Amino acid sequence: MHYVTRMYLGRNKPDGAAITDAEFNGFIRSIVAATFPDGFTIIHAEGGWNGSTGFIREPSAVLEVYHDGARPARVKVKAVAVAYRIAFEQDAVMVSTTNLTEAVEFV
Repeated sequence: MHYVTRMYLGRNKPDGAAITDAEFNGFIRSIVAATFPDGFTIIHAEGGWNGSTGFIREPSAVLEVYHDGARPARVKVKAVAVAYRIAFEQDAVMVSTTNLTEAVEFV
């Protein structure tokens, strides 16, 4: 089985300041690349949700990782999501995992 997990990462801090590109890229280099050395994808996006201070719209990034769904992979996904939430004081990081019905192929 193959799975894809998407982590939705808000790019604003609680005080409204933006997470800078340098801060974000530092997290990607030090945490994400070290945790998923086989690769990952980052999609730049804009998100919206009801946070602790009301409806929030903010720049976001979707971190996408393909994996086998085994416990070690799931533990790594959760560790990255928690690390991001703590590092940038996020209310939450949404994590969505989908079972792929077709095999992933690299051409």
